[in-house]
Amino acid sequence: MSHKNSKSIQAIIITFIAGKIIPKAFDIVSNALLDKLLWKGILNASFAIATFVVGVLYTLGIISGRVTGGKSRIVIYFISIALLAYAVAKVCAFVQEILPMIKIALFLIAIFATIWVIGLMIRCCSRKKELKKAQKKSAENNCLLVPIQPKQEVFEIAITPVSTSTFSPIATAPDIVVTSDRTKNKTLYQLWHEKGEDEKCLTVTNDENPDLEWIKIYKPPYRNGKFYGYILMRNARNTVNGEIYFASRAIWKRC
Repeated sequence: MSHKNSKSIQAIIITFIAGKIIPKAFDIVSNALLDKLLWKGILNASFAIATFVVGVLYTLGIISGRVTGGKSRIVIYFISIALLAYAVAKVCAFVQEILPMIKIALFLIAIFATIWVIGLMIRCCSRKKELKKAQKKSAENNCLLVPIQPKQEVFEIAITPVSTSTFSPIATAPDIVVTSDRTKNKTLYQLWHEKGEDEKCLTVTNDENPDLEWIKIYKPPYRNGKFYGYILMRNARNTVNGEIYFASRAIWKRC
């Protein structure tokens, strides 16, 4: 019974020394909260290391018996505390020395990331502006170069009845009747209506804008009557997603 009490007192003393005296006597860093967290990690790691090493020694037959194992665990425990505390102190001192460099590096990385994001936003806005200008230019060219629809001439000759006072028939000038015909260029609404149900998208372009490669439209016009799709210009690497201007003008054809 006394043997058990002595072991309990020994464990209490070791726990008190390791958990209270050593952390208070030695500061790893100048911050109290960080010191507390570091010492807690060191003590837990040291206990795990001591338990593992003693188990290995039992397995190898180097030690035997509970008393020998307990003493070995205590020795290994304190040795682990000393080694880990020394290593952690050196690492913290090194980090504190290079901390200004780390702050500068993080500051430079933040500046570079901000510049990159701003540049990307400016590039996207510039591409959209160029696309809008190109579509306006295409519409202006379309207004100046309106395709002439083919005409179908129908001649109607009206002959008046022969009167007793004249012997020559009088014919009216021929009337020209213009009939509509399907042209090559159409509006986006017409092309979307003619699109087959099995087609996933409508790919169109126009001859008025030399910079336009193609436009892909996947959805019908929205409630506001506007088309939206993916636009690729000839001098661009990536597509731009946005509104398709001048959808109601007959300047479009399928690719």
